[in-house]
Amino acid sequence: VHMLSTYHEDDTVLIQRPQHRIEKPTCIHEYNSISGVDLTDQMLATYYIPRNRMKKYYKKLFMILLDFSILNSYLLYKIHTQKTSDDVMTQLQFSIALARSLLV
Repeated sequence: VHMLSTYHEDDTVLIQRPQHRIEKPTCIHEYNSISGVDLTDQMLATYYIPRNRMKKYYKKLFMILLDFSILNSYLLYKIHTQKTSDDVMTQLQFSIALARSLLV
C-alpha cells in the first residue's frame, strides 16, 4: 500500500495491542482515527457535479478534482471569513458566487 501525503512527515506511531505493539505510519493512524474523510464525503454529496453518464475516466476524474477544489476553496473561505466577520456564505451560495465570478 502506498500513501501520499502533503501534510504528514515520514513518522511512525506505536500502537499498543493486547498481545504486542504495532508500529504504524502517522498518516494511516490519523486516517483511521479521524472521521475527516466521512465529513468530506458528506459535504461533497450535498452539491456534487453530476458525472453518472460520463464514459471517459479522465472526464470523471476531472469532475471529481473540480468538486474537491470547490470544497477546499469554500473551506478556506469559511476559515478566513470567520476570523474577519460574522457573515459567512453557505456552501451553495459560495458555489453559485464562484461560478458567476468565473463566467464574468
